This record gives sequence, C-alpha cells and structure tokens, in this order.
Amino acid sequence: MNPLLWPATYRIGLYGAFVLALFFAGWYVNGMRWDAKYKGLESAYAKAATLAEEKARRETAQLQTAIEAERTTKDEHIQAITARLDIALGQLRVRPSRSTTQAPAACASSPATGAQLSREDAEFLAREAARADAISARLLYCEAAYESARRALAD
Repeated sequence: MNPLLWPATYRIGLYGAFVLALFFAGWYVNGMRWDAKYKGLESAYAKAATLAEEKARRETAQLQTAIEAERTTKDEHIQAITARLDIALGQLRVRPSRSTTQAPAACASSPATGAQLSREDAEFLAREAARADAISARLLYCEAAYESARRALAD
C-alpha cells in the first residue's frame, strides 16, 4: 500500500512518532554528553581535592613540627628558670629569718638592694620573679606559635 494514500491521521501519527523518536534520540545523546562532561569535572575536582588535602597535611605537619620545637624551647627555658630559682632559694637559706623588731630608720632611707631583706621576704620575691619569668616564657611561646600559624595560613 502506498503511504501517500494513507489517511491523514495515519500520516500525522507516523510523523509524530518519527519526531518523537528523534526527540528522545537527541535527549539520549545530549544526556550522554552531559554525563561525560560531569564525570570529567568530577574527576578533576576529586584530583584537586586530593592535592589540597595532601598540601594541608604537609603544612599541618610542618606547623606542628615548628610548634613542637617552640614548645621544647619554652620548656627548656622554664626548666632553666626553675633551676635558677632552686639555686637562689638554696642561697637564701643562710639568711636570717624575719625579725620581730622594726627596721632602723637608716635602712629605710638607704638605696634598696635587697641585701637587708629577711629570708622569707627574699624567697617570696625570688619566687615571684621566677613566676613572672615563666609567664613571660609562656607568652613568648604563644606569640611564636600564633605567628607560625598566621604565616602558614597566609601562604
């Protein structure tokens, strides 16, 4: 049977089916192209994320190494302060203890060298000076750790 002689409804239906088949074929081909593009982007992003993680791990390890070195330096400094304090306290044990009598007026007007301090007062001041030095060492450690972290983040 000649397709030209078919009724118009058959021809319209055939043309519609043909257009519909072309539409779905185009949809399928375009979907494959988008899938390929998406998979390419996905692999590129995964590679970039892996490289970024490796870089972050290296920088973190370097930062931890630097901070650990600063911490070791701080601990050694505080141990030296403690050793000096122990030596000073040992030397102060030979000083006379605090007297119950009042200090003479000449002592109050002379320059203060600390030589006239009693053992308890000198120990108190030595401990406070050592405590202040230890706090200063901890502060310097915190500042150095902060600067190391800031430099690492700035790079």
